[in-house]
Amino acid sequence: MKCKLEIPDSTKKVGMLSFEYCSYSTEITLSKQLETIYCGSFSYCTSLSGTLIISDSVTEIGTYAFERCDKLTTLTLSKSINFIDHGSFTHCTSMTGSLVIPESIVKISSNAFEICTSFTSIVFNDKTARSLSTLQINSNALNGCSGLTSKSFSNHIDYIGNDAFSECPYLKGSLVIP
Repeated sequence: MKCKLEIPDSTKKVGMLSFEYCSYSTEITLSKQLETIYCGSFSYCTSLSGTLIISDSVTEIGTYAFERCDKLTTLTLSKSINFIDHGSFTHCTSMTGSLVIPESIVKISSNAFEICTSFTSIVFNDKTARSLSTLQINSNALNGCSGLTSKSFSNHIDYIGNDAFSECPYLKGSLVIP
């Protein structure tokens, strides 16, 4: 049975653990006015599939917000997001294609995309006017993303944590950290 979970446009925040273990929903549409997705809001929603679009009004994704939503296949991040918290997308193993990190992001926390095994590339969009902020990629942020074959780094990465890209055996080419 297909069931669509729609968060109405009047919603600005999705609270902690709001839909955790919600196994009946197969599709999700987030509010266009959503600003914050709190800790574990959609964790273990193992039936969610297809595309997840984080609207441009979202500035923060909380700890384990989409942990183990392992049938989601495509991720589009908000152009306004500046913080992806610990384990936000860990074990989302079916997300394919490119993981595009918007230029607004200043921190990708530990384990944020750990074991997202189907991404094939990661692109860090560069800020043209990023004079006041730089990007931090914390420990294990992309650990175990075994499908990654290419990367494009920003000129403004100031910190790469321990094991940030460990267990990514198919990354090719030169690793140039600007």
